[in-house]
Amino acid sequence: ILVVDSTQGVEAQTLANVYLALDGNLEILPVINKVDLPNDITSTFIKDVNVFTNNEGFYTVNYDIESLKNAGGNTWYFSPNGNNSNDGDREHPFKGMNATVWAQISNGDTLIFLEGRYPKSTWSSTYNEKTLNVIGEGDVWFSTSDLNYVWDQYSANVWHTTRSAINAIYDITRLDEGITPALTLVDSIASVATTPNSYYTSGSDVYVHMYDNVKPDNTNIELSLGIGSPWLGFSPSANGKIYIENMNCISAARAGILVNNNNHAVSVLVRNCKIYNVYSDNYTQDAFSNQGCNSICENVEVINCRKDGFNYHSANNINANGIEINCHANNLGYGQTGSEYASNNGTTAHNGCQVLRVNGVYTYANGGVVVDTDNVVSASYGCVIADSYGRSYDVYSGGSAVMYLYDCYFKSSRANTNLLTSANGYIYQKDCEYDTSSGNIVDL
Repeated sequence: ILVVDSTQGVEAQTLANVYLALDGNLEILPVINKVDLPNDITSTFIKDVNVFTNNEGFYTVNYDIESLKNAGGNTWYFSPNGNNSNDGDREHPFKGMNATVWAQISNGDTLIFLEGRYPKSTWSSTYNEKTLNVIGEGDVWFSTSDLNYVWDQYSANVWHTTRSAINAIYDITRLDEGITPALTLVDSIASVATTPNSYYTSGSDVYVHMYDNVKPDNTNIELSLGIGSPWLGFSPSANGKIYIENMNCISAARAGILVNNNNHAVSVLVRNCKIYNVYSDNYTQDAFSNQGCNSICENVEVINCRKDGFNYHSANNINANGIEINCHANNLGYGQTGSEYASNNGTTAHNGCQVLRVNGVYTYANGGVVVDTDNVVSASYGCVIADSYGRSYDVYSGGSAVMYLYDCYFKSSRANTNLLTSANGYIYQKDCEYDTSSGNIVDL
């Protein structure tokens, strides 16, 4: 099969009409064309990404994010069974980050986390001002939990341990399916005893009734804590680059991945990661937060988070530029009540940022599902966007923002309005499927 960029002249266009012999018949394959991004997208960082379409609603991106890893440097290994007195090689890995380990790590180094589940003590916001590759090898999960709690049987159905600052407890037996149902918080030990999949806290005492009355352990339960720093927080040095791959988060307090530009030009690249159950007691932290950086997220999945899935803000007078490829955000802003909290989105950009979204799936948010405002320019290709439950709209362009939507799908959403703009916002759409719209909607 020959795929040719048909924008490169007549000969290329001719070559792109490839013939195949199928059962004695000739069939012309569809031409794959390079997409011209809207002229309003001026970020050279975004324009370096080539988007292609078959002109039938299919989009693909030919960008090798893995090639953007930091080159050179040393490689250090970590393991849940490691020891911080080790040498940090594969055979003798560290256990987690502390001052002694951090002092050995230099800009451009690679940190490999071997398969397993890591407690909240593995990484602290104290260790964030270096340019690094952070890569998981195998099935790697991070947790706000301390892990290895001692459980004693309080009664026939109830197990007990001690830990304060519990914000939620999750059943993680179906973690490989992306399903982490929360146990129900009840009002007494007696209610725990009669309610499967429930828990009760009193001070630092925690009482749990698991499914089938099984004993809680690291393989079936997550005690999500409402204290601590973001799961992975970075403020790299000038022209710094953070590359994150195959790192997964079961739960986090106050943000998942957060990168601030630290008054410099900074890039963050996130590939094949999952961020689940991000808790914030004041609803101010997001699953992925780009603060004035250039970022690419590819195959990043965000589920069950108290605030936004993907958030872009300027910082230190530097605008953020974001690219999302094959990303998924579901159930944002859960657990909130009151209209003042109905502002949590699947993906959102602010303050003059520019964003490209390709093949994203954004569903079930307590605010608009995709919201851009404050002079943002964004372009979305082949995305599915639906089911705002806290607002009446799925997509909102506000504050002079300009949104371009191509072959996106909104039909059968629970929201009253699929596409909505403010008086000064605009949505330009081409070949999108939607039921309702209001405001400045322009067909391309």
